[in-house]
Amino acid sequence: MVKAEPVIRRRRWRRWAAAVLALATAPWWGIELASWLAPYPAELERRPPTAAPVLDRAGAPLWERTARDGAWRLPAGPVEPRLAAAVEAAEDRRFRSHGGIDWPAVAAAAWRDLVNRRIVRGASTITMQVQRLRDPRPRSPWTKLVEAVRARQLERRHGKDALLAEWLARAPFGANAVGAEAGAWRWFGLPPDRLTWAQVALLAALPQNPARLRPDRHPQAAQARRDRILAALRSAGAIDERSYADACAEPLDARWHPLPQEGDPLLVAPLAAALAGPAAVATTIDRASQRTCAAALAARLASLPQAEAGLVLAVDPRDGAVLACAQRSPAAWHVLSHARRSP
Repeated sequence: MVKAEPVIRRRRWRRWAAAVLALATAPWWGIELASWLAPYPAELERRPPTAAPVLDRAGAPLWERTARDGAWRLPAGPVEPRLAAAVEAAEDRRFRSHGGIDWPAVAAAAWRDLVNRRIVRGASTITMQVQRLRDPRPRSPWTKLVEAVRARQLERRHGKDALLAEWLARAPFGANAVGAEAGAWRWFGLPPDRLTWAQVALLAALPQNPARLRPDRHPQAAQARRDRILAALRSAGAIDERSYADACAEPLDARWHPLPQEGDPLLVAPLAAALAGPAAVATTIDRASQRTCAAALAARLASLPQAEAGLVLAVDPRDGAVLACAQRSPAAWHVLSHARRSP
């Protein structure tokens, strides 16, 4: 009998351990099973509408308009590596290693919520956020469960790089600016690949709370969040000490840039609508020449009160490329269509 007691205790401990293990892994098994049984909705794979910008000869936006849903959403370009690193540091540090759900973060968030008796910390991964951006729903435990199931499905359907690229194309960056391309132009007047490390970190910070972190309205909150992301980048080895110090010392230079709409609207707007598509509309228009021609036409028409129409056209004599076109005749918009670059 004496020898049997340790055996009984070991068996009892093993049963308790098995029960605890089953309880702890039940969410994983449940979500995994649901992700295989519940089909992913095909309609959620559709990408949101974009509005292709008209570019000048340097590749900078000359004229842009909002998409059909009212968002300023540009066609997504290649993912900028520094921005990708900043987003992963800000939103999901284990993005490359988990399968759509960061279970250690879930456990930490659950413990902190339990201790504080309220929700104080989230555990949404980039993949779960992609699902939320695809299919917005009211926040609730059920919504979190659905996002977790769909995240597992997304991880099996798409690679990490594709999911990060979609997050960057769908994330909000303040007001009607949607996607990193629009966010970079709206706040800095530059494409993502021309931003400094400080600007990259600030851009990566905005989607967490675009209203509370708007740098033009809440500069202290925006800078604090930016600096935390820079510190995370330093810890991850993405930037060195010198780059980190320089970026933290860089002042906030973000401001709200209006939509680029240079050039004669009677020319450029119809061109953008007629040639709208998934890619930007490239032209040979030179921005400085366009401004000069527009000013010359306005001055000339002002000196001729009876004049009702006018057209100023600047052409490069070397190759016939249209450098500028300013007019006061709605019928003349087709002139600019000849400025579109050949494929």
